[in-house]
Amino acid sequence: MSKYQIRTFNGFQSDAHLKSWVLETSKDGQSWQEIDRQTNYSLLNGRINHSTFDVNSTNDFFTFIRLRQIDTNWVESHYLAFNSIEFYGEFLES
Repeated sequence: MSKYQIRTFNGFQSDAHLKSWVLETSKDGQSWQEIDRQTNYSLLNGRINHSTFDVNSTNDFFTFIRLRQIDTNWVESHYLAFNSIEFYGEFLES
């Protein structure tokens, strides 16, 4: 994977938009490698905004991707909401 894009949902600014998270990959679902971390990322705090992020990834292939919210959202709750997430890079079928 080389990058990913997140698009926010149709909520107002300072709604439950994603604020701080890590993106991780794993080959076995047990051991995880952090490939991106965003903290207090304000450009996604609004209606139908989107941002693309480069990842710090080795050229290793993996089976699992997870996004973990690591703080409250912009309304200070733990609700996780976004419209979509897209991953870019080389994907192989097993």
